[in-house]
Amino acid sequence: MSNGFANRFQWFCVQRSKLLPEGGNIASVDFSSINRRLSEAIAWAACDVRIHKGSDAREIWRAVYPTLSEGHPGLVGATISRSEAQVLRLACLYALLDCSDVISRDHLLAALALWDYSEQSVRFVFGHAVGDPTSDRILEFLQAQSGGMTRTQISDALGRHVKSAAIDNALARLAQQGLVDQSTEETNGRPAERWLLVGAAQKAK
Repeated sequence: MSNGFANRFQWFCVQRSKLLPEGGNIASVDFSSINRRLSEAIAWAACDVRIHKGSDAREIWRAVYPTLSEGHPGLVGATISRSEAQVLRLACLYALLDCSDVISRDHLLAALALWDYSEQSVRFVFGHAVGDPTSDRILEFLQAQSGGMTRTQISDALGRHVKSAAIDNALARLAQQGLVDQSTEETNGRPAERWLLVGAAQKAK
């Protein structure tokens, strides 16, 4: 996820609308108009074409660029880290399908809408996972415990075979991304750490 591979794709979460145990009858569908338009667009795009943004698209692009280029934590951030490039590619494709060398407002808005669906799909699939096995397991444990967990309870849940330093790093990673927070509670002996979900992770529970 973090080596630059996943973010070269667009992810789409879909759900089938019907059950077709025998399959459909695609041979009866008339694709002639779509085939004709696609052939025209391919022939036009095969020429020496340089695509540029129209003035209305440039205005929108300047407004959305800061949000698109903003970094995000965890697997979601790693998977959508090429947002700007993906949206531009989609806008170019929409322009080419219209046999236009100008990215219009409509082309860019269509690209942004499709990317928004893709980004929502990524967030649905990966949630708040950070990509570190220990961190993600701790996050799952905390999501199942409304009152949080002490450091000892976390170690026990991990089977007591994960080193203390690894737990420290995992909790620090979760805290850095604003998913967990620590409180201290008094005991008969040494004060105990209690870790709780916070922010978006608490809402998603």
